Amino acid sequence: MGSKDWYPEVLKLRGRIAELEAKYQWQPFETAPKDKSHFLVCYAYEYVYIQRVYFDGDRLVDVNSGNTSNADYWSHWMPLPEPPEHSNE
Repeated sequence: MGSKDWYPEVLKLRGRIAELEAKYQWQPFETAPKDKSHFLVCYAYEYVYIQRVYFDGDRLVDVNSGNTSNADYWSHWMPLPEPPEHSNE
């Protein structure tokens, strides 16, 4: 094995890291999905508050409580991370 055989794998891994870092960054709320998919929202002014929500029309629905809120209340959003792998063993 040559001294640089590992280099293509390093480039591949760096690309994957950059892809994941870009995907799981807080984004401006205006770009949040409107298709009823679940995502995280953040209110970060005097304190930080994070909630799992989805859009129902022009209102956000809290997945845990079912309460709705005005979309203007939130500053940022982020996609949900992938769930951990689960084994049935």
